Amino acid sequence: AALKSAISFHDKNLDQYNIPTLVIKNNWYGGTSKFKEPFVFGFIYLSHERLFNTIKDITLTEIACNILNQYLSEIYADKFELGFNARLNLCTTTGIIILFVMAYNSSYTLFFNQILKDIKLIRPEQVVIHNIIEQLKENLLNINNISPWDYSTYIIGLHQNVYSYDKIKILEYIKILMKSNYINMIKKRIKRISRMYKLSVINFVYGNINRINIPIIKSTVKLTKIPIQKTLHDIIAKHPNMDEKNKIVMIIFPGGIFSPYNGAKLTILSLLLKQPTFDQLRTIHQLGYLVNSSLQLVNNNYKLSIKVQSSLDINIVEQKMNDYIKWFEDYLHKLDMKEFNKIKVSVKGILLSKPSNIVELINKYTDEIKYRTFIFNRNELIVDQIDAITLETIVQLYKSLIKKKVVIKII
Repeated sequence: AALKSAISFHDKNLDQYNIPTLVIKNNWYGGTSKFKEPFVFGFIYLSHERLFNTIKDITLTEIACNILNQYLSEIYADKFELGFNARLNLCTTTGIIILFVMAYNSSYTLFFNQILKDIKLIRPEQVVIHNIIEQLKENLLNINNISPWDYSTYIIGLHQNVYSYDKIKILEYIKILMKSNYINMIKKRIKRISRMYKLSVINFVYGNINRINIPIIKSTVKLTKIPIQKTLHDIIAKHPNMDEKNKIVMIIFPGGIFSPYNGAKLTILSLLLKQPTFDQLRTIHQLGYLVNSSLQLVNNNYKLSIKVQSSLDINIVEQKMNDYIKWFEDYLHKLDMKEFNKIKVSVKGILLSKPSNIVELINKYTDEIKYRTFIFNRNELIVDQIDAITLETIVQLYKSLIKKKVVIKII
C-alpha cells in the first residue's frame, strides 16, 4: 500500500522548487515531480576536524561508519530490498561524513526520523567490531591490486587532500590500535557520530516531496571550514605491485578558481582537446588503450588533465605527450572558425542539457551544497559567457596553462 501511494504521487507545483532553497539555517530543500519518480533523497553532511584530523581520527571514524552501515543494513534489510537506503560515506576531500537517506515520498519523513532514532541505539558487539576491522585491513591491503589508473587518483589525493592518508600507515596504526583499549575508543566514536555530538550539520532533502513535509535538523554547532587543497607538484610514484606492467603519465594544468568567464574558456578548451587527444595519443601513436582528457572542478577550483595508461617505456610515453602538447598549440592556430563556433554551440548544448531523471538533477546540486558554494545556476552563468570567447582567447589560455603543467607518473 505504501509503494502504491508513493508511485501515484505527482504534484506539478513541486517543479517550481527544483532549484534548492534554504528553508531554515543549514536546511536545504528542492522539489520536483516532472520525472514522475516517487523518490526522495536526503544528504546529511556532518563535519568536525577531530573526525579526520589525524590517522588515528580517520581510522576510528571509518571503522565507526562501517559498523553503523553494517547494523543499518541488518535492521532495515526488508526495506532496502524494496528500494529504501541509508548509508554513511566519508569524503576526505571535504572532511565530511555524508549520511545518505533514500525512501519513497509517502514514507520518507517517517523513515528519515526512524533512521536518526535507531542509529543512536546501535550497540555493536565485539565480534562485529573485530570483523569490520578485519574487512578494513583487507580493503587497505587491496591497494596492491588496483590498476595504475586508479592508483594515480589515490596518489594525487595523498598529495592534495588535507584528510587523505597513506593506506600503509593506516594499517600500521591499526596494529597499534589493537593493542590499546580499542573497543571503547570505537564505541565512543560511534556514539559521537550517531548522536551528531558537537558536529556541524547541513541537511539537504530533494525529490518528489512537498516542502512542508521535509524533516528538519537543528544544530547550534558552527560549520567547520572546508579544507583548501594543497598545491600539486610533479610526482613520481611506484606502483606497489611489482608484476604490474602498465604505467601512468598524467599531465595536469591547474585552471584557477571558478568564475563564469574562466569556466567558459576552460570548458571550450576541454572540448577542443577531447577528440584530438584520443586520436593522436591512442589511435595514431598507440600509447595505450586508456587515454583521456578531462576538466574537473573541485572546491571551486579547476584542473584540466591529459592521462594515459601504457605498457610502453614511460619516457617514450611522456615524450610523445609533450610532443602532443606542442602539436595541439599549432592545431589551435590552424583551427577553422566554423569548427570553433561549432565547438561553442556544442558546449552550450552540453551545459544546458536537460536531466533525464531525478538523480541527474540532484547531481547538479549536491556538490554545491557539500562544498558550500551554492552556485546552483553555474552552468547557465558559464553559457552566458560563451559568445564572448574568441579563438585567440583560447590560444592565450592554452599557452598560459602549459607553462604551469604538473606531471604525475606511476611507474
